[in-house]
Amino acid sequence: MELSRKQLDALHSDMTELLNNAEHQAGLTSRNIRGTNRVILIFTVLGAVLAISIFVMFFGLTKAINHSVKSMSSIQSQVVVLSETMDSITGSVESMGQDVESLWDMNESVGHMVLKTGIINTYIAKLNDQTGWLSTDVSHVRYHVDNVNVRFSSINRSIGGVSHSLHETAKPIRQFMPMP
Repeated sequence: MELSRKQLDALHSDMTELLNNAEHQAGLTSRNIRGTNRVILIFTVLGAVLAISIFVMFFGLTKAINHSVKSMSSIQSQVVVLSETMDSITGSVESMGQDVESLWDMNESVGHMVLKTGIINTYIAKLNDQTGWLSTDVSHVRYHVDNVNVRFSSINRSIGGVSHSLHETAKPIRQFMPMP
């Protein structure tokens, strides 16, 4: 097959145009591939940054949760100590109730002593009045009990003095009548 010069020129120009179009398309394709590669690279970097951020946040959250767990454990141990303290306080209050009951029993016994001993009657009355206030002011009771002790000591000394006086008084009689 033989082609004329005109046909060859047309074929050459068509082939040149085809080559130019192919080069142009190759350039466009290359630019599209580079753009796509850039987009992939950008999204890969963003994904890596996002993954690292999530990883850092995860460790921060883990640390915060561990701190919260330790705080809760500390709070729990403090609640246990508080519960034990409250149990101890409850026991002490119950014991104080029993002690107060014992004091009421003592108050009755002291009332009998008041009837028998006129000298300490006023002090026992004060002690009796103060017993009602025992739950609010124990120091008042202690003060009056101390006063009663002083009076008892005074009575004991007086009785010792009376006993000595009786002994001295009985000496002349013993000379005449010996006693066993």
